[in-house]
Amino acid sequence: MALGGYMHNVIKYNQSLRLDKSKHFKRTLGGYNLKRDTEKVAYEKPSTGYLKRLKRKLKREQELREFKIGVVFIVGFTLMCALFVYVMF
Repeated sequence: MALGGYMHNVIKYNQSLRLDKSKHFKRTLGGYNLKRDTEKVAYEKPSTGYLKRLKRKLKREQELREFKIGVVFIVGFTLMCALFVYVMF
């Protein structure tokens, strides 16, 4: 039997080992109960002061992240250049 025939038999055998999920999930709704009333969650609107503080906080975090990435890049580049100079001379 050629390699293709062997692979075909393995695939057929693996498919026969799989469970038939259609019988198992026949009467389930996938975790949802359609008869239950939908629950609505009411969120209160945030104040403008809270949104401004949140905006400043997020902006500061982004600036710190960019600074850290820059420092790591500069240190890495410096080490790479130093290693290059050391190896060449």
